[in-house]
Amino acid sequence: MIPVLLGVTVITFVISHLVPGDPARLLAGPHAPIEVVLAIRSKMGFDKPLYEQFYIYLSDLLHGDLGMSITTRRPVLTDLLRFFPATLELTLTAMVVSVAIGVPLGIASATKQNTLPDHLSRVVALIGVATPVFWSGLMVLLIFYYQLGIAPGPGRLDVGVTTPHQITGLYLVDSILTADWGAFTSALSHLVLPSIVLAFSTLGMIVRMVRSSMLEVLREDYIVLARAKGLPERAVIYKHALKNALTSTITLTGLIFGALLSGTVLVEAIFSWPGIGRYAVTAIEYIDFAAVMGYTLIVTLIYLTVNLSVDVFYALIDPRVRLE
Repeated sequence: MIPVLLGVTVITFVISHLVPGDPARLLAGPHAPIEVVLAIRSKMGFDKPLYEQFYIYLSDLLHGDLGMSITTRRPVLTDLLRFFPATLELTLTAMVVSVAIGVPLGIASATKQNTLPDHLSRVVALIGVATPVFWSGLMVLLIFYYQLGIAPGPGRLDVGVTTPHQITGLYLVDSILTADWGAFTSALSHLVLPSIVLAFSTLGMIVRMVRSSMLEVLREDYIVLARAKGLPERAVIYKHALKNALTSTITLTGLIFGALLSGTVLVEAIFSWPGIGRYAVTAIEYIDFAAVMGYTLIVTLIYLTVNLSVDVFYALIDPRVRLE
């Protein structure tokens, strides 16, 4: 994990500083005198050689300092702690939706191979993979919010609803802990559309993986033996086949979590979701080096942690895997 983090840091730092543009000019304004721009450039360290800027950034990073955002004028770490809970809540909800729908569809597709349920689940999987997130997000807003009026608009809460007392930053969790059921209902209703859009983009991958894994396991000798012993088909499918087919699905789930986390950039822009996706977009527009680096590092760290957890989790579901 450490070499990957260091490599991502180097690559992102170099690429972000090679992008044409002058953040000092953006910060000073288009009509500011050149003396002001030069003073800002010197204060922010942009006049130093690239290798020296990277050394200073890496030294600060090792001390927990991610730098100062030139757009919000706050420490990047403060901004990430402020915006990340919204992204995490949206990603976790989308993950639950994707797994809760994808796994049963994959099982039905495998156990009823070449029948109508199999064909329908594969069509759903294909549409989910092929549909761009920005298009599906705009369509559900147009249909369910604008035309039908049965879903709330963009944002995390309805207008006039007070934000629940912040404990974790996750509105659903905080509203439950504080028994603020009005905020809970509003937050849950606002989560429905963006989480479904985000989940639909990765649903197909889970369906396809579960289907292929189940088809492979169902041909194994121990499954044939279980059926020959007269075990109920439900026990054969869920007790013997599914558990052995989940290994590859868990690997994919870890990758999907990273995909969902990065995919929130478009979804947050469409649904006005105040998460790190919108924060990253604003940082890129204003060439905010520190904010871009902070966003990249936090996503990379979470992605690596999830994949490490997946490797460890193998030992819990497959006794053949030994971590020692």
